[in-house]
Amino acid sequence: MPTRYKSLGLASDYVAAPAAKGIDAVLMHALMGRRQYLEEFASDWRGQYGATLNIDLPGHGDSAMPQEDISIEASAASIVECMQEHGASASVLIGQSMGALLALQVAALAPNLVRAIVLLDPAPIVLDEATRKAWTGLLSMMEGEQYPEALSILIDAQSAPMDDPDRVSERAVVFQQADPQAVTRSFASMLNWDGAAALSNIEMPVMGIWAGRNNEPDVLIEHVPHAVCGQVVASGHYVHIEAKEQVWAMLQRFISVSDL
Repeated sequence: MPTRYKSLGLASDYVAAPAAKGIDAVLMHALMGRRQYLEEFASDWRGQYGATLNIDLPGHGDSAMPQEDISIEASAASIVECMQEHGASASVLIGQSMGALLALQVAALAPNLVRAIVLLDPAPIVLDEATRKAWTGLLSMMEGEQYPEALSILIDAQSAPMDDPDRVSERAVVFQQADPQAVTRSFASMLNWDGAAALSNIEMPVMGIWAGRNNEPDVLIEHVPHAVCGQVVASGHYVHIEAKEQVWAMLQRFISVSDL
């Protein structure tokens, strides 16, 4: 049974795995998501490797909405405190989308707590000019009367035609229920974050897994030459659910070659 906490404004589930290999993991979900979307992944991790700490990000799931502006830096600091409270050290950080950005910031902030980083279809880490322009326009929609339209754009980006339609529909219902302020402020935090600065501090093993072909793996390797990258076949943004077997095959290889 999980040990449930809600401290520092963050809701989390910590589950021990005494019979596993002692490679613990901290999991961080995507924008509009919640920790339940990483629970199956966490369960599989516990069966093979070690304990898991699965966190609801600020304003998401059961976590409180911060009084101050949401930022990647402040959210990462809260995650570090949460890890320290639970005694999570030498952990593998696993983040999906926005959670991947937070994993990188946590690693940059507290490298002594981090064993390795796994990025599951991360949001763009270093924004190019075209992406920054598009995101700025989308944020303007979110901050005004066009929020419903902007939310629809975000939701459409979460899936691909080959994804399981029932799971896509179930996730869409959850995304529609997400707190608009949390979604808007969290999206702004990704736009305002300096990903290149965080990457400059990353020395531990890093793996990125993408859903589609783009230039983002090249950007990661440009900043972190030792990073390893992979791409799944026939999956949308939720690669760890829609292409689970492929993700796990790459993850197991990464853990092996990184000598974790």
